[in-house]
Amino acid sequence: MATVTDFLTLEQFHKRYDGEPGYEYWFGKAVKKPLPDWMHGALQLLLGDLLFRVGYFAASEASLRIDPQWEPRPDVSGLHA
Repeated sequence: MATVTDFLTLEQFHKRYDGEPGYEYWFGKAVKKPLPDWMHGALQLLLGDLLFRVGYFAASEASLRIDPQWEPRPDVSGLHA
């Protein structure tokens, strides 16, 4: 289960949690993602490879700085080449 902290600004979140894996910023909260196991890591690798083979640049656990209110870190993401 994910744990949630008190309200933070995006700047406070970056100051406190940059360099620590597994945290996402959601509407003023630092949410800790559950720790992955080896099967999760293997699936991330396979999905990233599949995305790359069909023409995407793939990344795992990349911070998506989409909006000042939320900054998710999806398990796998892709950007069309």
